[in-house]
Amino acid sequence: MLLQHAGIRPHPDYRRLMRALRLHAASPRGELAPEVYPADVANFFRRRRIPVAIVREGNTNALRKILAQVRRAPVMALVRGPEWGNEDHWIVLIGEERGMLVYLDPWYRPTQRYRRRMTNPVFALRWRGSAFSLSRGQAQSVRRA
Repeated sequence: MLLQHAGIRPHPDYRRLMRALRLHAASPRGELAPEVYPADVANFFRRRRIPVAIVREGNTNALRKILAQVRRAPVMALVRGPEWGNEDHWIVLIGEERGMLVYLDPWYRPTQRYRRRMTNPVFALRWRGSAFSLSRGQAQSVRRA
């Protein structure tokens, strides 16, 4: 979604994206690891020379920066909470409505309620310290790797 919003073409195919984010690799315990780590996402953008705004925990006014970014472009954010089994989980913030952050959740299919909302204070509690945003027109193509 971030690549599409920024107008970046061509989009990597699913298998290449899985490899780039290391989703095809076994974890140290041997099972296929479904985790996408913030470093893997940052490396994906860096290797393809895609300019990305990164907000990490510890940045001055980090949450304020995320709220400002979401007014301009989708923001991919790492969260954790009971609704995700208390596991780290990526969502895409797409805007604000009536004081609530609106986000898309890949756990839900488009036919379900995948467009969801949470208050800013709840997001502040759930946020795990990593967020990525691309602006439209920042890059025109994805370098294949």
